[in-house]
Parts: sequence; structure tokens; C-alpha cells
Amino acid sequence: MLEGPMGAGKTVFANALLQAFGVGQPPGGSPSFPIVHEYDSITGGIAHIDFFRLKNANDADAVGIPSYFWEREITVVSEWTSTNQELFERLLLPRRKEKTWLVRIDFDGSGGLKRIIEINVIFPASSR
Repeated sequence: MLEGPMGAGKTVFANALLQAFGVGQPPGGSPSFPIVHEYDSITGGIAHIDFFRLKNANDADAVGIPSYFWEREITVVSEWTSTNQELFERLLLPRRKEKTWLVRIDFDGSGGLKRIIEINVIFPASSR
């Protein structure tokens, strides 16, 4: 899950991640218009999903988003997932046994190109 303000670099990070998984050149830009881009990689299928325009669970159902989380053996790279708490709970909480990372990208405050990147495992919950 990639989170952060508009323009912070979520899509740039996603494209770098896709390239690290052996995906050729991903399309420039985020998948906000088609909502999902699917790729074949050296580790299997990857779906890059942009939740920005999805307003509720019905919108997600209409474009087949639940299948990426529940029915398919696929790695999901998502942007703006937490903008809708209903979608977050419905899609991600049932998968809480699978490793899920939250990557938060933010501006460093200097007005330049530097970013602050924080990576946390949110599922499974730490046993500490």
C-alpha cells in the first residue's frame, strides 16, 4: 500500500518496484484512469491499483477489485487505499494473515526533491 499526498512520488515508487520485479517499462503515470494495470513479472502476476477515484465498495465491485485481493494469486501494489475506510476494511482485513506493507511517502519540507519514506509491515500484526 502506497500512501502520501498528491505528487509525493507514489507512482514513481510503484514503477520502480515494478521494474525491480522484472516488469519492462511500466506505463508512465498512475493507473487512475483505468484504475488497474496488470503485469507479468519474474515472481508472477502484479496488479497496480489506484483507489483515488473509487468512492465506495460498489465502485470497487463494479471494476472487479475484490478478485485481486481474494480470488487471485497476485501481488497488489495499491495507491490511495486508505482514502476510503470501508474499502480498506472490506478488502484488506480479511487478508491480514498475508504480509502487507504500508509505504508512506511525504515531502521533506524543504521544497526540494527530497522525500521521507517510511515502510511498515501492517499485516500480520507484530507478535511483540
